[in-house]
Amino acid sequence: MNLCLALFLAQLLYLVGSGRTEVPGLCQAMGILIHYAWLAAFAAMSVCSFHMWRVFTSLTVAHDSHNDNGQRRLQLYTVYIWGAAAAVVVVTLMVHLVVTGGDSIGYGGQYCYLTTPLGIGLAMGAPVVMVVLANAVFFFLTVHTIRRSPRVTKSRQDEQHVWVYLKLSTLTGITWTLAFLIFFTEVKAIEYAFTVVNGLQGIFICVSFVLNRRVMALYVACFKGDYSGLTSSVSGTMQRTSSGSNHTQMTSTTDSVKT
Repeated sequence: MNLCLALFLAQLLYLVGSGRTEVPGLCQAMGILIHYAWLAAFAAMSVCSFHMWRVFTSLTVAHDSHNDNGQRRLQLYTVYIWGAAAAVVVVTLMVHLVVTGGDSIGYGGQYCYLTTPLGIGLAMGAPVVMVVLANAVFFFLTVHTIRRSPRVTKSRQDEQHVWVYLKLSTLTGITWTLAFLIFFTEVKAIEYAFTVVNGLQGIFICVSFVLNRRVMALYVACFKGDYSGLTSSVSGTMQRTSSGSNHTQMTSTTDSVKT
């Protein structure tokens, strides 16, 4: 939910706020909000990648998600996502105010964003690079863990694995690696691909995790007032986890991603 909300705000603010140069104060405010929303989106991607790795490698995560530990973890994730983004924005404001002697806050300009290339590189580029690299590591560790599971690798076809990996990759922001290629090659085709792929990240997440048979069946059951399917799904997950088998948990989690 944090990732979806952050992406929605980032895209919306960019569409309605970028280029609002007619009112300098509004332009600066939109620049701050756009920067904050995108930082929160990348922080949320890092949380998704980290939690994805924990789900496939830990015995306790699935059980924790149904008790107080899971709620506390969600709260910590939420504080990290929005708090880390706020911290970067505050530091950016303070640094610009100190360096310019109070003449500039570092936001505004022609595009209602960070005003200097150095500011963009340090306040946005550096966090994005760190998150993308860390997410790539978590993603490949997760893929390795899935492939290493005997039951998963022997009972499922390779094309099903590819679909699972593509679904998981939508959470990591790994497609932002195209930005590195743009920086070094300046190829227009890569720029267009980068814009399309990352602009549609929300749709990819929806198709991967919402538009599937299991979720649609739960929606239909809820509309009919039948919550037994949801209850049995949760209780079944808890029973499988309480059995203490990492092998069973991983297979169950992988199957849920596939459907």
